[in-house]
Amino acid sequence: MGASLDLQESIAAFFGLSCEEILARGREILSSQTKPARRDEKPVPFQDKLDMVGHNNKLAARLIADEAARAVGFPNFMTAIIDSVGIYPPGWQEYLAGELSAYDFWEETQQYVLDQVGKLRK
Repeated sequence: MGASLDLQESIAAFFGLSCEEILARGREILSSQTKPARRDEKPVPFQDKLDMVGHNNKLAARLIADEAARAVGFPNFMTAIIDSVGIYPPGWQEYLAGELSAYDFWEETQQYVLDQVGKLRK
């Protein structure tokens, strides 16, 4: 059941906000919620961290990319290329769109890191 306008105003006043500010924050939360991992999806080794940041959002994609680089022995590689050059690993957009699982994105990014490091060593 919805709260009356008086109750809404009282709650907003308690927090020092307007009703519209509270509603805007609620809309922001609802629009940023991500869908949970599919039941059939293989979990990543850092699943607890991923669950904390959500799924299929930029923070989650960044976490997966960083963990993939760490898993293959280059913990700062993805951070460096994303922050300095703005290059994201293949599968980034597909993961954000929910078309690629976290596990598959993690595995693909590990291979991407190894391929890129190999090119740099040549």
